[in-house]
Amino acid sequence: MSKASEAIFSRPFTPKTEIVSTPEWGPDAPMVEIRELTSDQLERWEWRTARRRDSSRGRDVHFRASAIIEAAFLPGGEKLLVRKDVELLAKQGGAAIIRLYAAFRRTNGLDEEQPDQEEPEITPPAA
Repeated sequence: MSKASEAIFSRPFTPKTEIVSTPEWGPDAPMVEIRELTSDQLERWEWRTARRRDSSRGRDVHFRASAIIEAAFLPGGEKLLVRKDVELLAKQGGAAIIRLYAAFRRTNGLDEEQPDQEEPEITPPAA
């Protein structure tokens, strides 16, 4: 293993997390921990969601609810919901869902600008 690959793979993955309150779910609603997914988990979620979208033909996809289900945990580490809960979660109020989905996007780097990566300079072909 090269020094570069050793530097990459020698550290265990420690997911970014964000704690989100859901007061819309009542006074006893737990705080929700949204966790960063591994690249494999994120790609599998994207693939399942895209597949449902392609095959839905009028069926609901519940994009945000399915993302939350993949990444939502109770603060003690237990999964908050399971995939079969997607229909029920999708019927909850939008404010909590949007707040949880925004945390999902942040923890998974989906909203981050890439300031250290400059836009490539495009040179038109010579005439």
